[in-house]
Amino acid sequence: MLEHLNANEAELEARGLHVALWRAQLEVAVAAVKEKDRRQEAAKAELKAITADLDDADVTAYRLVSGLIDATAAAWGKGSAQATVLLRMRSQVNRPSAPPAKVQPVEPPPR
Repeated sequence: MLEHLNANEAELEARGLHVALWRAQLEVAVAAVKEKDRRQEAAKAELKAITADLDDADVTAYRLVSGLIDATAAAWGKGSAQATVLLRMRSQVNRPSAPPAKVQPVEPPPR
C-alpha cells in the first residue's frame, strides 16, 4: 500500500486524500507489527530452548528416581512387600493411568 500511495501521491492529494497523514500512520503501524513479530520470534526461540532444558532435567530426574527405587528395593530385599510396592510403582510411571477410550462407530442417519 505504501508503494501505491507513493506512486500516486500527487493524484490522490488532488482528489482530496491526505497521503502524508495516511502514510505516517501506516508506517507506524507496520513498524509496530515488525517489532511485535521480532519479539514473538525471540520468545519462540527462548521457549524452544527452555523446553529442551526441561526435557533434559526430566530425563535426569527419571534416571535418578529409577536408580533410587532399585537401590531401595534391594535394601528392603528382593521379594519383600516393600520392594514389590516400589518396583510396581516404577513400572507404572510411564503407563497411562487409564486405558484409552474406544471410539464407537457412528451409524449413518436413516433415509
